[in-house]
Amino acid sequence: MKVAIFEDELFAREQLKLNLKRMKPDYQVVCESDSLSEAIEFFSTSAQVDLVFMDIELADGNCFDIFSQTNVDVPIIFTTAYTDFALKAFKTDSVDYLLKPISEAELLMAINKFELRRSRSSAQLAADSNPLPAKRILCASGDSYSAIPIEEIAWLQSEDKYVFAITRQGERKLLVNTNLTAVSEQLSGPDFFQIARNITVSITAIDQVSKFFRGRLSVTLSAGHLTEKVTVSALRRDQFLKWYGGI
Repeated sequence: MKVAIFEDELFAREQLKLNLKRMKPDYQVVCESDSLSEAIEFFSTSAQVDLVFMDIELADGNCFDIFSQTNVDVPIIFTTAYTDFALKAFKTDSVDYLLKPISEAELLMAINKFELRRSRSSAQLAADSNPLPAKRILCASGDSYSAIPIEEIAWLQSEDKYVFAITRQGERKLLVNTNLTAVSEQLSGPDFFQIARNITVSITAIDQVSKFFRGRLSVTLSAGHLTEKVTVSALRRDQFLKWYGGI
């Protein structure tokens, strides 16, 4: 279970990590920060975590600014000293609203609530459908349709309200499905990675990976005559490198 923690009090953050390690040793903290701006960047790049612990007041602003600037579709346990924001919190995808100081019993109850909700959601999804990975993606051109085999895709790229498939030959094809994340989830195997909010890339299209400013990565994509430079955020750097290295 992958967890992110956004908490501006160092002691509270460390205590939460210790409690999680003791109560739920299978939970892995993959991101921690005290910064509102880093939280916005994290959620803007399609954060792949199962649960978020979030303080209301972060070092550089109020956490609810996150929800007005980017889409957050991850369950959240709020951890705060403020009672005034409970109504706002429950308008988000919140699991619980814990007031500091947080007892171990309260924390465990909140986690159990999250796990129960998750198991019910998983059971419902399994009951609704069991889709197989896509082997091709539907594209449109005027009044015509065509299907691109997955192995021919170099990367997918969203622009405004549209999603395009860039083929390995460098052609741009307009997809019928305009939701990049939904399309990305249909891609089979470990060969694709949503490298940025607007790009999902095939490992075959990566031409170069190099270190960049402030812990980020610069990735050059290549397909036919087309090239594209993409910056991987510092928050997603380790996850990308693990995928790229096949770890």
